[in-house]
Amino acid sequence: MNKIQKFFISLLNSSKDAKGYIITPGDYGTRFENPYYKSKNEKNLTNDKIKIQHVYLQMLNESGDAESYDNGFLVKNEIVCGFDENIRMLFELPKVWDGSFELKASGKTYEKGDFKLELYPIRKNGIQVLKYNLNGPFLILSNTEKYLPNLEQYKMLYAINQFHELPLSKKSEEVNLTTIYSLQQAKENGVNINMRHFENINVVKPEKIGIIVNINKDNSLELIPKFYDFDKIKPEEISNRLNEIINNNSKCIRIKNEYINQIIQFSDEQIRAIKEIINNKTIAPKDMDSFLKSPSAFLNAYLIDLDNGLSVRVHGSEEFKEAYINPTIISSNNNWFGDKENGQIIISLNDIDKFIKKEKEIIKIAEDAKQAVKEGNNIIEHENLTILVNNTIEDIEKIKNKAIEHILNCKKEEKTQEKSNRKILSIDLNDDKLFSNINNNIDDESLTWKGELFLNDLLLTPYNYQIEGIRWITGHAITSSKNVMKDSKTIDGSLLADDMGLGKTFMTLASINVWQKILSLELEEKFIFKPILVVAPLSLLENWKNEVFKVFKKSIFSDIVILQSDADLKRFRTKEKHDSENNLALKIGKQYGAERLDIPRRLVLTTYNTLRTYQFSLSRVIWGFAVFDEAQAIKNPNAQCSRASKALNADFRLAVTGTPVENSLVDFWNIMDTVKPSLLDTFQKFRQDYMVPIEKEKNNQQIKIDVGKKIHDRVSNFMLRRTKEDKLSGLPKKNIYPDLNECNINLKPTMDGMQLKLYDKVIDKIIAIRNQHKFNNPPYDLRELILPSLIHLRQISLHPNLYSYHSLNPLSFNRDIALKFINESAKLNTLCKILNTVKSRNEKIIIFIINKMLQFDLAIALRAIYNLSNVPIINGDTNAISGKGFDRKSIIDEFQNKDGFGIIIMSPIAAGVGLNVVGVNNIVHLERHWNPAKEAQATDRVYRIGQVRDVNIYIPIVLHPNKVSFEANLDRLLRQKIVLKDAVIAPEEVKIEDFDFDILCGTKNRF
Repeated sequence: MNKIQKFFISLLNSSKDAKGYIITPGDYGTRFENPYYKSKNEKNLTNDKIKIQHVYLQMLNESGDAESYDNGFLVKNEIVCGFDENIRMLFELPKVWDGSFELKASGKTYEKGDFKLELYPIRKNGIQVLKYNLNGPFLILSNTEKYLPNLEQYKMLYAINQFHELPLSKKSEEVNLTTIYSLQQAKENGVNINMRHFENINVVKPEKIGIIVNINKDNSLELIPKFYDFDKIKPEEISNRLNEIINNNSKCIRIKNEYINQIIQFSDEQIRAIKEIINNKTIAPKDMDSFLKSPSAFLNAYLIDLDNGLSVRVHGSEEFKEAYINPTIISSNNNWFGDKENGQIIISLNDIDKFIKKEKEIIKIAEDAKQAVKEGNNIIEHENLTILVNNTIEDIEKIKNKAIEHILNCKKEEKTQEKSNRKILSIDLNDDKLFSNINNNIDDESLTWKGELFLNDLLLTPYNYQIEGIRWITGHAITSSKNVMKDSKTIDGSLLADDMGLGKTFMTLASINVWQKILSLELEEKFIFKPILVVAPLSLLENWKNEVFKVFKKSIFSDIVILQSDADLKRFRTKEKHDSENNLALKIGKQYGAERLDIPRRLVLTTYNTLRTYQFSLSRVIWGFAVFDEAQAIKNPNAQCSRASKALNADFRLAVTGTPVENSLVDFWNIMDTVKPSLLDTFQKFRQDYMVPIEKEKNNQQIKIDVGKKIHDRVSNFMLRRTKEDKLSGLPKKNIYPDLNECNINLKPTMDGMQLKLYDKVIDKIIAIRNQHKFNNPPYDLRELILPSLIHLRQISLHPNLYSYHSLNPLSFNRDIALKFINESAKLNTLCKILNTVKSRNEKIIIFIINKMLQFDLAIALRAIYNLSNVPIINGDTNAISGKGFDRKSIIDEFQNKDGFGIIIMSPIAAGVGLNVVGVNNIVHLERHWNPAKEAQATDRVYRIGQVRDVNIYIPIVLHPNKVSFEANLDRLLRQKIVLKDAVIAPEEVKIEDFDFDILCGTKNRF
């Protein structure tokens, strides 16, 4: 029994007479009604049981799995069945059915109205239950026994119910097979069911349709559909069965041979794919080369997996697999997890694919994580896992998709002895051989353009360091383009890794202008104006478009296209082959005339996700420039967007990022491998030469510095990195407090009162449990205690309310209550002293907070105290782009343009990309981010080009009266993580093992 279950049992025992939510099942969901409800303006939460139940139901409501109404919630039945043991205990729900099931079938699936199915529960003693029904989510046996099936049991029972409710006229072969498929999926996912007749008949649904190509005697090509997951089916067997689809309008074929006994069922889209192949069954000998080079010119790339690609590194397509980097090697060093002890493992959300093997569990964890982020929490629990959530909503979605993708790949590996059958562009991975002609010792001076910069074309006057940057980028680009014209197979590119806020977008655009003009003048009619591609995070696409008109007196591009679904994407989807709005093929090539995407001098702006989705089409374009903005997005070598980026065919590639290393050196290697393959050798050699020395001596800062300099020297000719401190002589001062003594505010207050009491309570709990295990080595083997305790110490240091997840009531808020709320926290009390100072200067301030509950409560309190009409909040829930409501840029602009004192609250995570807030010159890092790089990114929203006032950065640190406080310890660790600014190695994130609990508990001398 875990600690949560023990807590719920104690809660239920202490609240035997207290009512919880009343549960009423229904066909469309289960109602949870508050028996104490009086008015929507009252809390109506009268005991601990109903308070905790309410918190969980509210979480479901915010994640979209429940709907709220005046006196309760309506929860989807499948969500109720997905409740884990702890939540079932919390709501006192029935146990899971622990027996088995047996299926009885009669008739033929392909004869309409003739097929019948019955499902019977079987008790553990083997007795069959003849009478049962499904009442909402509940399984009722013999009208008396009540069970709450698990999710897979429920989906199976629901599928049978749906089947029974259909009239005979609707029970088509497709419906019959779909029902059988649902039952087989339930069995595969762990439900104990005897399928009887269908034990030897497997209903399957192919993931994708591909093609098998046979060469005939006359050198023509014969195309045959390939059903992924069924590699044992011979091509001739497939050909023989196609008539079942073409002539009989069937949606399935039956394959029975020595290998397999399958009923293969197809979706409508897959039927269209099969017919597409059949209609183009024969490729004439004269077209063979064209077909093999570009199959999408003959077949629809959306419907069918095709070989494609024209880049030097691309030679067709291949099975997707984590091709050359072991995922355990590239996983972040920021994993807050330890060894398995006492059945509990502490992991990072980024690593769930290593521990969870079921798609439904991944989905649930992702939803729980999103809910935790919304509430400002940092941990969730799932069975024997304690999971640290230190991600944005967008990141969680990516992690979920990646984990599901990994699970699906593993399932396919079990069936076919391959990791995956998904097709992606095939990249030459042995880059050290393919690009052996790279000269790493080339003189950087020879790559720097020394001629005309056409500054009269610009609306802005560049700083001297920006002129250096424009010359550097232009020189590299011109050299690369000339190499291309010589038919060189070298992929040329560079990394612009200037510090944030130095104007990398401006320098890139100005360089494209010079590059185009110089080559057109030098080469005249030989120079072809090719389209330009910029790949960037979604929030930056409009920024790039707007920047063009801020930089140039007249746009240097024929036009600008934003290749996104809510912008210009629909214009460029192909319609000839397939009329679905989800078509993944784009209009590429002369055959589309003026409607083609790849028009000369066009600027195409798109996201990494769109690049991944349309990689086959975008890889067929020959781009003049390919820019990867915020290139840390392609730090993972195994990610599909990373592979798609490497597959692009461009005369010159430019990676742009202020943080070339966010988590590990793998990030840097992969970015450089994208723009300049083999410059840092293959990953295996890079790891051996650079990463292994650091791994061997993790605590040796000098080793990290030396390795960083070694890498910097290796790439120096192809990487430009400058810092604001080095280059911006005109930038105002940056004052960091408490580093400076001039601040008149005590930024290191000491806890007292309830805040200190709660803090010591957590410490005492740690000491007590550790003392029980004092003979163990290490002494605290109960690792499940450590991470939650750190989180609790962090929360209490901010405000004691966060420990109990107690939020303010905005309806009853006034200035007196706000001041009381502030005074309960030493940190918030200090914050108000900072705000008073900023207000006296009539300036604006940003407060960086990660915890969403505190963001909300503090916004309410500060509005009341400072009599402000609004204290805006920008976090992961705020729209990133305009046109979808009140977006981040609009909020920032309104805030900056308003005269006088003002306060805005931001998440340091949401503020990391695409925000320019130079109208503010004061910052408070109220809640520190574990990663110093993220904190620096947040600061650089203010300290950047355009800032005219001195920037004041306040970092209040709460102390303990006689121990080293959590915040003092964290501040020390963050400082230790920062290495030399000119080394390529970026600051590391603080990890759980960095904390010394003896110091935090006061049982060891201070550092």
